[in-house]
Amino acid sequence: MTPIREKGEITIVHAPTNRRKKATEFVIAACHAVCSKGLPVRLELIEGMPYNEVRRACESADIAVDQVLYGWNGKFSLEMMTMGVPVVCCIRDYLRSFRPDLPIVNANPDNLAQVLESLVLDRARRPQLAQEGPAYVSKYHSLDVILDQLLGIYGIEEGKPIDACWLNLSRRTEAQPVESGRTASDA
Repeated sequence: MTPIREKGEITIVHAPTNRRKKATEFVIAACHAVCSKGLPVRLELIEGMPYNEVRRACESADIAVDQVLYGWNGKFSLEMMTMGVPVVCCIRDYLRSFRPDLPIVNANPDNLAQVLESLVLDRARRPQLAQEGPAYVSKYHSLDVILDQLLGIYGIEEGKPIDACWLNLSRRTEAQPVESGRTASDA
């Protein structure tokens, strides 16, 4: 988990796979606005870096901004929450109703600077979000949770044989026979 520093610079990370889609111009402008108020904030854009630098940047982050247009979080939010980094992202109200315990601070282009300023100044909220993030990701996005959901969607009950129609037979050759007797708990 990222330690919350009492003094010094607050590092905000943003990883735009596509600057236009992630609204990077608004993230940059919001960070400049926060800095112009004398707050010790540094924006680190994570793009075009080797993996070891990406990892270092994420591990040293105090706050992460995912995107501020789409209305739901992406993989970057999940990765940062897993690392215990508070996340800012645009979350549509009607979608938040599906996950009211989502520990993401909601922001859009119009209020991003105010949201970041508030989060920078609120030394109690950042550690709370940092603690809630990993638990949220584990609760909704762990491998076991996702597999259980998929098995339920496919109508496969644990311990019962998996019908061969669920296996992709079009890719199998004579040299790769279908295993018989596999069960949902083998998946």
